Amino acid sequence: GQLIVPEYFYGVSQGPDGSVWIASSSGPIIIPQEIDMMQTNECKRLRIEMADGSYLLETDRVNAFAWDSDNRLWIGSQAGGVFVLDADYDELVACYTTSNSVMPTNTVLSLAWDEDKQQMYIGTSGGLVSYTDNPDIYSSVSYDEQEETSEYSYGSMYKWRAHNAFTYVKDVVSLGDKVYGLSAESLFSVDKETEFVSNVTKLDGLSASGINQIAKNETLNRIIITYQDGEIDIIDAEGNIYPIMDLYLKQMSGSKVVNDICVYKEKAYLAMSWGILVVNMQKAEIEDTYYIGNESSEVDVKYICTVNEKVYAMTDGGLYCAHMRDNLVDYAYWNIIER
Repeated sequence: GQLIVPEYFYGVSQGPDGSVWIASSSGPIIIPQEIDMMQTNECKRLRIEMADGSYLLETDRVNAFAWDSDNRLWIGSQAGGVFVLDADYDELVACYTTSNSVMPTNTVLSLAWDEDKQQMYIGTSGGLVSYTDNPDIYSSVSYDEQEETSEYSYGSMYKWRAHNAFTYVKDVVSLGDKVYGLSAESLFSVDKETEFVSNVTKLDGLSASGINQIAKNETLNRIIITYQDGEIDIIDAEGNIYPIMDLYLKQMSGSKVVNDICVYKEKAYLAMSWGILVVNMQKAEIEDTYYIGNESSEVDVKYICTVNEKVYAMTDGGLYCAHMRDNLVDYAYWNIIER
């Protein structure tokens, strides 16, 4: 057989059939029940073939395993979310990520099955969520089943619950009758009158999970939310959400993660790894893109702010500055401030 030498191991779990599953940096390693681990070093790998000819999780880091009451195996991965296998381990029946669940990130660190409530708790790097097929838990909520857009059935978003911990609050903004906070890539709100704290997720209309920045426009009384995958939401004081999908849908090699946001009049200026993106928060649309490097080259903008009608962009190569009245699309108007 082939020698398997993972660099790291992250956990060991025993399945209901007696098999031992080892979480490693080289995917799952399986020791069947009939193999005596004291007599041999024989083991097996998953052999679920994917569309591209590779095998599921063959080289991906996995962190955790858990079995539900139907003996389906749930696998938590480092970067791909949660994978659910049938009881025979030969078919992928579901895959949950930030795109089709309320998971705040795709890094799954731990899993736990609650037999009483028939739900799976999923510990991610951005917070705790849970999923259930138990109609006693989710049937009280009216919903339309999601349209099947994949070869796998992802179920309804209402089968998910977020259990975020608000211990590290990165940003706080006040809007209307609520205060919004960003904690571990998840959004929560506090009612100003009742002080009731609640999670704000895709179930409430947000476009995605994995929030990385929020900022408020005092002039418009609106906030902007940006996500790791490039999606953008504008929320007004009444709680209406206006999604902006242009950056998310754009085919590009650069990162779509927003490094910083500053707001001036009706616009939000987003510091990107390749320049500056301008969002009109009144119209809820992308208005401009500034490539401020020499000859309109890309530069990684770490931080951005406006002072006295000037916009400042901090990069590894220095502090760029331009006046708001100038044509900021033209790189020639952007000057590096000499130290």
